[in-house]
Amino acid sequence: MLFSLQRPLDQLRASLLKDFAGQELSVAEIYERHSVDTPYVMKNYKESPTQLETEGKIGVRSLKGTRRKGTFADHLMVRFPASNINGE
Repeated sequence: MLFSLQRPLDQLRASLLKDFAGQELSVAEIYERHSVDTPYVMKNYKESPTQLETEGKIGVRSLKGTRRKGTFADHLMVRFPASNINGE
């Protein structure tokens, strides 16, 4: 069961990397632009960047200069890399 619950979040992370390639947005902006007609909630949109950052797939910067490790507060900006030719 745990695997089946994790898989949709894998799909969300892949979708975020693809849909926001080359952009920098806050988690709130990501949620507002991406969550319509999806089964995901704000908690999923805060957990997904945490995992992507751990994997080194995104960059994160703080607008306030400070950050509590492992969290995604509203003042954090997520930088998605531009996708490469293969779409990865």
